[in-house]
Amino acid sequence: VDIWEALRAQKPSRPTTPNMMSDEERQLQ
Repeated sequence: VDIWEALRAQKPSRPTTPNMMSDEERQLQ
């Protein structure tokens, strides 16, 4: 998803794990 690519570019220091992404996706949606 484009939003995740943007988040990764803005926060490279933050590790994007499957669990974190799933949890954040639920919050965004």
